[in-house]
Amino acid sequence: MAVPRPRLCIPQPPADRYIAYYGDTQYIDFCVPLGIAPIPYWDWDAKTRKDGPYWWRRELRLEDIRLFADPDEYRERVRDAHPDEADGERRLFYYVAQVVVRSGMDANVVQEWVLHELGGDLDATWHRDVVAHALDGVEL
Repeated sequence: MAVPRPRLCIPQPPADRYIAYYGDTQYIDFCVPLGIAPIPYWDWDAKTRKDGPYWWRRELRLEDIRLFADPDEYRERVRDAHPDEADGERRLFYYVAQVVVRSGMDANVVQEWVLHELGGDLDATWHRDVVAHALDGVEL
């Protein structure tokens, strides 16, 4: 039986080498597009030494996200911490709900947007569920 290829993953250098090479650049690059306020450098340094590089990917909290620009980028950034939110049956539920609330879309626009931009014509169940989720509690 053939051995499966190993999964591709981000190399994990020791924390001190990571900090010396990258500093907090990748952390800032992760936070800024999502509108997350980064922690101060020395707090980041201590947490990186304690929890290892890329701890911010594993500890991402959806409620900290303030910017919702591109669904594909959102999906990539939340995949490690929230795989069900990014790829599973709940994919992009939080994203859609936040965009609806922040943009003031009405029900018809939400349905069109989800169907054509996110859900696709072949995924009717998800389309119905995500529209219902996005409109739940939103005054129309």
